[in-house]
Amino acid sequence: MLDENSLVLCGATLGSNNFEDLVTAARLGEFDAISLMATFYEDALSRGLTVRDMEMILNDNDMVIAEVDALLSWLPGSAPEEGASEYEKENYNKKEELFFEMATLFKARSINIAQAWGPKLPVEEVSEAFSKLCDKALNYNLLVSLEFLPWSGVSDLNSAYEIVQFADKPNGGLMIDTWHHHRSGGDPEDLLKISGDKIISIQLNGVSKDPWEDIVEETISARLLPDEGENDVIGFVKNLDQIKSKAPIGIEIFSKELYKLPKEEIGRITGNSLSKIVKKAREDR
Repeated sequence: MLDENSLVLCGATLGSNNFEDLVTAARLGEFDAISLMATFYEDALSRGLTVRDMEMILNDNDMVIAEVDALLSWLPGSAPEEGASEYEKENYNKKEELFFEMATLFKARSINIAQAWGPKLPVEEVSEAFSKLCDKALNYNLLVSLEFLPWSGVSDLNSAYEIVQFADKPNGGLMIDTWHHHRSGGDPEDLLKISGDKIISIQLNGVSKDPWEDIVEETISARLLPDEGENDVIGFVKNLDQIKSKAPIGIEIFSKELYKLPKEEIGRITGNSLSKIVKKAREDR
């Protein structure tokens, strides 16, 4: 069972869609689990791998899937805007049935969702859509985590937490990514205002001092390792422990520099960075 001591390698960190490479990188980085994006699953199937093949790869590497990430089409009125890239459109068009398929086949713990596009909608409206998804997920014993993105209608921790509280679902909670939290003006102390049992998943990463003009481009190409950024990741983990969060701790590094390295090296580097940060945060515990 995954908990606050479990480390998760998020798929986007790899810079490719190869399922086998992701699992191998996670094993070499001494991770406990991976976060699976739909592109990895679809690519594996297109190359002739079966679900049984993928299960065997996971078992052979002593690996499990923590979550499937990220469902973007759950909220009515949040389709990509005119001029969106083909990549953005492709990701939005991946329907919830695909995510439930992946989650149930691989016995994932949770489904992560986000509003990537569209305006800020009334809390009641967003909560209704969130509640419906949570109700469906409950039938499969799945958790649902809502991730906030600084440029979206659900832009910060407060707005995401308000939605989760309004919905009041036993299997609904938050995904908190330290990059998004820092770029939305947040700091580690904000965690002390929320309930630890409403945090479902965590993604740690480092943030550079000066934001880019295009924050979306920055977030998908220039993240730093957790021990390299300006943000206080150690304080963040300490406060997670203080509010008794049981969420697994992941690492998600979109980085063009990191992507230049061999996949095995990415696994080792990110695993070392994540474990070092967590160990440092908990050394006096």
